[in-house]
Amino acid sequence: MASIDDKLSHEEQSAFLKFVKNYEETKGYYDRNAANYDNFYKMSIGVFPIVGTRELIKHLTDVTLLKDVKIADIGAGTGAVGQLLKENGYTNLTAIDISAGMLEEAKRKNIYKEHIECDLNIEKMDKYFQQFDHAISIGCFGFGLMKPHALEKIASLVKPGSLACISFSEATLASEELGYKQKLEEMEERGVWKEISRVLDEYINNLPSQGGDVPEAVRAYYI
Repeated sequence: MASIDDKLSHEEQSAFLKFVKNYEETKGYYDRNAANYDNFYKMSIGVFPIVGTRELIKHLTDVTLLKDVKIADIGAGTGAVGQLLKENGYTNLTAIDISAGMLEEAKRKNIYKEHIECDLNIEKMDKYFQQFDHAISIGCFGFGLMKPHALEKIASLVKPGSLACISFSEATLASEELGYKQKLEEMEERGVWKEISRVLDEYINNLPSQGGDVPEAVRAYYI
């Protein structure tokens, strides 16, 4: 059965997320919408994961020809990114997400070897320190989503010499309140990682709902 949230437009749901105050509200939002997430967000998630996944694969082929590298899909949701990775021969995948409902939907697709329910904003990830070869996180940073310190945790999950692809909107990067840009720059200054590419998603930029003025970008980092 569709939830009340499913009756909202993409812009209205984005506005809702801007004002969520805690872990339970964010988790509840995604749990309620998990069963209908793929259909409702077809326009939003159908293209952006392609850009992020393509960018990760491009850099992966520069460092290794192996397809069994262990990849953490952070904020995996229902598996849009994982599905694309699997279609390209990468099958050693782990889904990490705040929502049990979203992970249940992903499990039905038989994409991931492991499913981890956790909130990187509040949970320690020491158990998974340097347990992954590479990481990708698409659509997980913004109002009501992962905080700047979660970027440190993403970097800690992968081994030295790894790659991480992360998406941001330029609007969220420009927000001093959110603090993502400052955190990214600080981590680069400390040598945690080095930015190696930045790709704008021209399709997303030109969507009518975005008005062509909210650029989305995928950034790749070498750790």
